[in-house]
Amino acid sequence: MWCKADLPGPSGGSIYNARVLDAWRELGTDVEEAAVGGSWPAPDHGAERELARRLKQCRSALVDGIIASAAPDALAEAQAEGSKYRFWCTCPSRLKQD
Repeated sequence: MWCKADLPGPSGGSIYNARVLDAWRELGTDVEEAAVGGSWPAPDHGAERELARRLKQCRSALVDGIIASAAPDALAEAQAEGSKYRFWCTCPSRLKQD
């Protein structure tokens, strides 16, 4: 399962994420995309509960970095109950230009 923030409009990160998922699917990877509602990166208690619930329902998950960085308690709760996850951060790198 791929957990992403349910944010408005496309962004560079969301476009990149969609391309990664498309590539995985083309390779035959069975992946489910699940948007996690809430006002990320400042979730309320309900959004954190939703994340923990979704993580507990799957064998393994890849969690968007916006979510992972904002909900460490939900991640720890899911991990304590046996969920396995990784988180994915997309951020620009600074390239030295001559």
